[in-house]
Amino acid sequence: MFCVAMAIAANDVEHAVREAVAANPDDATDADRDRTRFSFKVRLVYGFLFEGIDALKGWRSGDPGVQDLLRQLSPEGAGLLTQVAGLEQRIGPNVISHVRQNTFHVPHPEPSKASSWIEQLSAVVSELEEIPATIPMGQTVQRTFPFADKVAQRMALRRHDDDAQQADVADGAVAFVNLVRHIHLRYCEQRGIKLELGREDPEGLQVLRHQA
Repeated sequence: MFCVAMAIAANDVEHAVREAVAANPDDATDADRDRTRFSFKVRLVYGFLFEGIDALKGWRSGDPGVQDLLRQLSPEGAGLLTQVAGLEQRIGPNVISHVRQNTFHVPHPEPSKASSWIEQLSAVVSELEEIPATIPMGQTVQRTFPFADKVAQRMALRRHDDDAQQADVADGAVAFVNLVRHIHLRYCEQRGIKLELGREDPEGLQVLRHQA
């Protein structure tokens, strides 16, 4: 169940990373990034990565079998585990959590959930008063409220203002996906589950299949 849970998380993180990279090619302008919703996709990377790390911590602290599996990772896998486990501390323990809260939750005034949400929202709206609250109309419109992306981005990244932090998160997201690969392979090795290379998928990647 641990391997399945981690696979779910790795898929989410990997897809979010691919979407963010595709939304920000080398020659992209600010207008291009706005159109492709790059900031939204970056928030998804943070959110899914936080969820994955949180799940990893939960399994690691509460399941002796998982602890034993992680101790038996290869040196490369152990290095990835160290990188992923230390990410929150390196960038600040509240940064990823803050982005996650502002990616998967909508601000509301219920004190038991997050008493500061309304204050944050009000502050961000005041800071972005130069952003026009226009609403595009037409059959091909993909976002009814483009200005809302600006607000969401500012709210999510209020504690994230360091280029080094961004690089750490990007590297951490890739490390998380690769760590889960190592976990899965080690799990299969422990149980004598052989893996074979299948035919290439449409993206040209070799496909690993279980072989009992």
